[in-house]
Formats: sequence, structure tokens, C-alpha cells
Amino acid sequence: MVELVDTQVSGICARKGVGVRIPPFALYILSFVLMSSMSLGCGKKAGEDKYTSASMHEKAADRVNEISEGALDVLEQHAAKQDEAIDALRKYSSENLEEMLGLRRYFRIVRERVSAADIAPLDEKMKKDREPLNVRAETLLKTFDDHMAVRRVLQLIY
Repeated sequence: MVELVDTQVSGICARKGVGVRIPPFALYILSFVLMSSMSLGCGKKAGEDKYTSASMHEKAADRVNEISEGALDVLEQHAAKQDEAIDALRKYSSENLEEMLGLRRYFRIVRERVSAADIAPLDEKMKKDREPLNVRAETLLKTFDDHMAVRRVLQLIY
């Protein structure tokens, strides 16, 4: 049997904790596993997979909008402070880039597998949901002297 002791008091611990870094590819693998597991849910129609499931399309579209809103929040926090905004936006972009690339790949495959008639309602919903984000983005970009420089960085994630 192992006896628990106070290792901090006994002096065998490091003074500071050891940090753990997760490699970027691990996040990609995790998102792939989560997307795959979501497609295996109950109530799935025969022959339906994550690329043909309307509910998966909506979840993915909602996630794209959440990430985009986060980018706009970053701009809002640094309004009129162009260098700070660009740095913060680059950081946010690097933190979310793998997921956004995965979502873009997902929608590219959806467009290959789903008929235009079946994808039309999703396109309409995405366009409608995106309108307020686009208005907000344009309003925020106007607060910067060189809005094109900020726009270029925003386009990496938005």
C-alpha cells in the first residue's frame, strides 16, 4: 500500500509546477474525433453521415460564427489601437486556425457530397447569421487608421 505524504513539505517537489504544452496537431486530432463522434449520435438516418447531416451543418456553421465573433471581440477590445489589435488578432488567429481550417475543409466536402438544392437552406441561414457580424466588422474596422492592414489579419480567421 502506498502512503500519501506531503511532498511539498518534504522538499522533493520543484519550486514551480511544470508546464505542459499540447502540440497543435493534438487539437486537430481532438476536433476530428469530436466531429466524428457527433456524427455517430442517436436518431441518425440511414445513410446519413457528418457531411450529409443537416444538424451537423448547423453546428459547424454556428461554430464558425462563434470563432468569428471572438475575432470581432478582440478588435473591439483594442478599438483604435491598431498595433495592439493586429497583435491580439494574430494571437487569436493562431489559437483558432486549426479549427477554422478543419471547418473550411468540412464545408468543402459538404459541397462536394450534398446537392445544391439540399445545401441551399444552409447557405441562406449562414448568410442571414453572418449579416450582423459583417456590419459589426465594418464598423470596427472604421476605428483604425489603416483599416486595410487590420482587415488583412482579420481575414485569416473571419
